[in-house]
Amino acid sequence: MISIILTCWLYLLIFILCMHMIDHVKRSIFRITSISFIVAVMCGLLLFNFIGPYGRLLVIGIEILFFKYVFPYSWFRILYITVFFEISIAASEWTVGTIAAIFKIPRFDLDNIFYSFYLIASLSFSFIYDFLFAKLYVLTINKNYPKYSWIILILPFITYYFAINVSDFFFSFQTPLEVAFIFFGLIISNFIMLLLYFYSIQVVQMKNELIVLNQKEALLKEKMNIINQYYELNFSFLHQLLHECNLLNIYEEQNNKEKLHALIEKISKRTCKAFNTICTNSSVFNLILNSYLNDVQEYNIDVETWIDCNLSTIEYTDQILLFQSIMDFCIDEIKHGQEDKNIINVCVKEINSKIAIKVECTWNKLNQYKVPIQIQEKYKTYVNISNHDNIYIILILFK
Repeated sequence: MISIILTCWLYLLIFILCMHMIDHVKRSIFRITSISFIVAVMCGLLLFNFIGPYGRLLVIGIEILFFKYVFPYSWFRILYITVFFEISIAASEWTVGTIAAIFKIPRFDLDNIFYSFYLIASLSFSFIYDFLFAKLYVLTINKNYPKYSWIILILPFITYYFAINVSDFFFSFQTPLEVAFIFFGLIISNFIMLLLYFYSIQVVQMKNELIVLNQKEALLKEKMNIINQYYELNFSFLHQLLHECNLLNIYEEQNNKEKLHALIEKISKRTCKAFNTICTNSSVFNLILNSYLNDVQEYNIDVETWIDCNLSTIEYTDQILLFQSIMDFCIDEIKHGQEDKNIINVCVKEINSKIAIKVECTWNKLNQYKVPIQIQEKYKTYVNISNHDNIYIILILFK
């Protein structure tokens, strides 16, 4: 009886020590040691008087209450902590039994020297298994892992099934050596499988984080390029404006009214054009349009926009896809033309609670515009194409 109580107490202390090394317990060690001794006495009495699976289930119930007192986890997590505590005991004693079967060590009795060997060896293997389990368990509560990662801990329950159905853990004495190796391999493979599982999740998680970091870096570079483009365009515009303002002063001093009026008209048109390019009343279209500012200036394109409705019913990614396809088509048509002056007019209105987009651009009869398939299928858009005096007209109605 005393040996059973002592063994139960040592198993409990080793398990709590391993869990404390990985994840600190919420009670004082002295109090836990004292209460664990009381729990060991109760478990020892039950195991001594109730041999079989029912007595073991009562022991498990006591262990669940004790672990709930010790660890700050939910009842469900306490349940499989307890199950794995039982698996650790079975696994350690199976391991010692397997070693004894291989090396033909005599069976122990409480009054011979081999009892100390079996006890120390079982506790040593229990420490190894408990430490591995504690490390694995802490991985399951890692926030970087999926919430369902704890499910993998259910897989070794088959080992526990053998444990509660074998009254003598050292049954491997009377089994062939091959069977002993099978049970030993089952125990070790459970831990190897769990380690590989969690490390594979860690690798996948690191790859995903690396992809996110690369995407953030690419996005940051894109933002920097856009900001730099804005800076260069604004600097160029202001530099030219200052130069023209200086010319205005010169023409005024010379009393050259003809050149003065012509320059004022030129500044007015260019400023109005810049304003229409900057202010579109749509953050998405503004972003798309500003990415084409170099082309707008190079090909002398007059851009006019009139967006007079809320585009929130169209997802941002779809707005980007749609407006970019429109600008790609218009710019491509203008690039291959020979016109000195080109236009892109974009008007967005709400007609009978439906969004209508009208686009006019200089057309050189090269291509025909097609709404992206993703937009067409998702929003069931109606598209009408026409042309008049080398002006290509696109009408898109969202149903």
